[in-house]
Amino acid sequence: QQQQQQQQQQPPQKKKKKGRLGPETWKLRGAARPAQEVYDFDTRYVDPHLQAHEEAQRKAKRSRNILVLYQGQFGSSEAPQPICREFLSLLMQWGMLCLQAQKNKSARQAFLECLECDGITQPLTTARCQLMRLYMESNRPDSARRLWETKLHPDDPSVWIRYSAALLEFVSWNILQEPGSTRQTAYDQCVKAIQSNVFCAYQLVYHTTFQKVMEYTDDIQDATQSLEEAIEYCHSEQMGAWLGTEGALEFCQQVLLELRFTNDDKTNVVVEWNTQLTQIEQDYEQQQQQQLDQEDEKEEDQEEEEDDETADTLMYAGMFRTAMDMLEDAGEFIPQPIQKEEEEEEDEDDEDDEEEDNVSSSSSEEED
Repeated sequence: QQQQQQQQQQPPQKKKKKGRLGPETWKLRGAARPAQEVYDFDTRYVDPHLQAHEEAQRKAKRSRNILVLYQGQFGSSEAPQPICREFLSLLMQWGMLCLQAQKNKSARQAFLECLECDGITQPLTTARCQLMRLYMESNRPDSARRLWETKLHPDDPSVWIRYSAALLEFVSWNILQEPGSTRQTAYDQCVKAIQSNVFCAYQLVYHTTFQKVMEYTDDIQDATQSLEEAIEYCHSEQMGAWLGTEGALEFCQQVLLELRFTNDDKTNVVVEWNTQLTQIEQDYEQQQQQQLDQEDEKEEDQEEEEDDETADTLMYAGMFRTAMDMLEDAGEFIPQPIQKEEEEEEDEDDEDDEEEDNVSSSSSEEED
C-alpha cells in the first residue's frame, strides 16, 4: 500500500516521442510501390528498349551507304558484289518495262539512276544508250545534247551516242541554224562518230546495199561488240531519223570519202576496216575456244547450240565483207572532198557573175 501511495504521489513522467520511421516501415500505394513488389526483381534484368537502342547504335556504326560510297563504281570489283550488279540489273529491267508500257518519265528516271550508279568510265549496262534513244524518239534534242556533253565521257565509243550527236549537230547547223553550231562543229562530230565505229558509217551511207545482204538483224539486242552494235543501230528506229533528215546521209558520205582519200591518221580507221573485222573474228574465236576448254564432258545438244552461237559473229562479218565487195565492184568509193566541192561551187558562182557583168556591159555598149 505504501508503494502504491508513493507512486501516486510522484508526478507522471512524460512518454518519449518516437522519431520518424524509416523507409522500411513505409506502406506505399499505387505507382509509389517499390519495384520488387511490382516485378520479379532480378539483377540480370535487361530493359528491351535500351537493348534495342544499343543494337541500333552498333548497327549504324558498321553499316555503310553503298549508294554514296560506290557511286559510279557499281560494276567494279571493289563494290560489294553481287548486290551492286543485281541492283543495276533490276534498274535496267524496270526501265525497259516502263518503256514497253510507254511510261517515258519513269523509264528516264530509272536509266538516269542506273547511269549514276554504273559510272561513265567503264559502264557495265546500256543505260546511256537507252537514254539517248529515248531522247531521240521523244524529240528532245536539248536533253540529248546535255547527255553527251555533261553526263558522259567525251570519248564514249557507243554508236548510239556518237552518231546521235553527229545527227543533232548537223540538224542544228544546216537546218535550224542555231548560234554556236557551224559546219566545222558538224564536221568534227561526224569525224568523231566515224572514228568510234566505222562499220556503222558504211552501213548508214550505203544502207540500200547492206539491206540486201544483211539477214537476221532482229536477233541482235543490247550488243556490245562494235560490228553487232553497228548492225543493231542501222536496223533500229534511228535509221528513220537519218533518212528523214534532208542532206544528213549525203554529208556523212562526203566526210567518209574525204577521210578515205586523205593522207591522215584519221583515215587508218576508215581504210583498214578489213583489219578490224579480222581482229573481231579472231577475238571471238579465241573466246569461244576458251569457253570450250573450261567445260568438261559436254552433251551433244549443248555442242550443237554452241556451234550455232559461234556462227553468229562470223556470219555477220561475212555479210559485211560481201556488201563491201559489192560496193567496191560498183565503184562507189570515189573521192569527193567537201572543201574542193565548195571551192568549185564558189569558182562557178564567180564565173557566172563575171559572165553576167560582161553581158550587161556589152548590152549597154550596143545601146550606146
